[in-house]
Amino acid sequence: MIFIDTDGNGATGSDGDEVRAFLDFPSVSVETWNGSAWIDAPSTGIGGRFELGASASTWQLTLPRTLLGTGTGFNFVIVAAKFNGDNVEGVDVAPNGGSWRYELVLKQCANG
Repeated sequence: MIFIDTDGNGATGSDGDEVRAFLDFPSVSVETWNGSAWIDAPSTGIGGRFELGASASTWQLTLPRTLLGTGTGFNFVIVAAKFNGDNVEGVDVAPNGGSWRYELVLKQCANG
């Protein structure tokens, strides 16, 4: 799972996050906060891929720029969880405290 704070404001969104994505291999689901609840994001431009290798695993998530707001970057947290049926057996959150910041190279243009 990845939780994205698109505006850098912990007082907005759900616990500060406006976008969240879940990898439930082999599918990816993305939701956005509408002010009171999580709703499915429009599927256009969303993609995901998971590669499992002997020495490393990779998860690639593609999101349309419009989901990331109009700011210069976003904060994010990654959560991995191990399930046994509906029960969570373990959780790992990265980073261990706070969030990471990603600064966008290309700014959002005025017409979207």
